[in-house]
Amino acid sequence: AASRSATDGDMDIAYALLLADKQWGSSSQINYLGEAKAVISAIMEQDVNPQKWSLKFGDWVDNNDPDYALATRPSDFMLGHLRAFGKASGNGDWTKVADNTYKIIQTISTKYSPATGLLPDFVVFKNGAYAPSPPYLLETERDGFFSWNAARVPWRVPVDYLLTGDTRALNQTRLTNAWISKKTNNDPGKIVAGYKLNGTPLDDEDPAIAFSAPFAVSAMVDASNQTWLNALWNSLVTAPTAANAYYGNSIRLLCMITVSGNWWDPTDARN
Repeated sequence: AASRSATDGDMDIAYALLLADKQWGSSSQINYLGEAKAVISAIMEQDVNPQKWSLKFGDWVDNNDPDYALATRPSDFMLGHLRAFGKASGNGDWTKVADNTYKIIQTISTKYSPATGLLPDFVVFKNGAYAPSPPYLLETERDGFFSWNAARVPWRVPVDYLLTGDTRALNQTRLTNAWISKKTNNDPGKIVAGYKLNGTPLDDEDPAIAFSAPFAVSAMVDASNQTWLNALWNSLVTAPTAANAYYGNSIRLLCMITVSGNWWDPTDARN
């Protein structure tokens, strides 16, 4: 059967197994740590391009694919996961993946979204540099914009800073905080479903919780954001589950777990 994994799903599976080991240990019926290490090894083998140490879209991308080999999806930029994989496996190549991922964040933010810090759904490597994807690289005309994939970035990226104090994405996160709070005049209800990298709204859609929830995690990086964070939290608590699909509701729950201080680092013995 053909392999068709998605890198973020693979990474979450491995991270969940590390959490299971932390919660229940690995000496009973299931060796969670052993299973985690097996998945982590497979991710390095199948989902990472060793040419640049970049995260591929999934195990279906060949390392020499002319369109996708060096392309990457910023919603997969879970730096805390990468750090945990390195600690659990003892494989120093995970540090290379994290370092390159941070470099991509800084490159795109500085060059393509200096006013917003927004990252696009997909990033390509062309002419020796990383750039936003052209339209229809993988999904839609919005592939190079902050759309339904990249909506997760303001949650996924700052977690490493919140857990470890790594400041490499802090300026980009602060930039996005300042932009979105000003853009909406501190009203989470004015967050729309997607933006161009310069901050222009893509749609005049109903507010989408998949976009608003991650901004609450980004707001955690500075105490000065407390009023904005409170407004976001209240909007997440009060939005009806029935009014949102599984995608938005899942992101909301995971972001609320993070904002409430319940996101675990499985490599931190203090949890």
